Amino acid sequence: MGIKVDDLEISEYNDDYAKLIFRYDRKEIENLKKDFGEYAVIISPTKLEENISKSLDQADKNWIFGEVRYRGINDFERIQAFSKQDATRFLYKDKYFEYQKEYRLVIDESIEDTKIIEIGELKDATILMKVDSLEKGLSFEIKFKE
Repeated sequence: MGIKVDDLEISEYNDDYAKLIFRYDRKEIENLKKDFGEYAVIISPTKLEENISKSLDQADKNWIFGEVRYRGINDFERIQAFSKQDATRFLYKDKYFEYQKEYRLVIDESIEDTKIIEIGELKDATILMKVDSLEKGLSFEIKFKE
């Protein structure tokens, strides 16, 4: 799941900092649990993309990493991407799955079964949490001054 600035509410702010909160409603949480299980791992997107880039660039692979676009099956952009065989066609998914807020990694390589890509250490860039705790909200604090 990817969290964007548009998904956040400002809960507090002043000249020194802003506290932002991200919430899911109960239905979205139940869908996430049904599809993915009881736990979520929050990963720093910057660190994740840096590690992916380093690994795949060293392997000389063409790739894209991006936010999934949730659209209807007859959406013009979606149809156009598929008809032109554009790599972004893999970043489309049916509108029904929008609650997943997914990001995808697409590699220009034919894979028969499973492909494991070593992307390095992410331990310091992750948080493990129960999906149910998303109902209370996930808080972020941004400091403007040190």
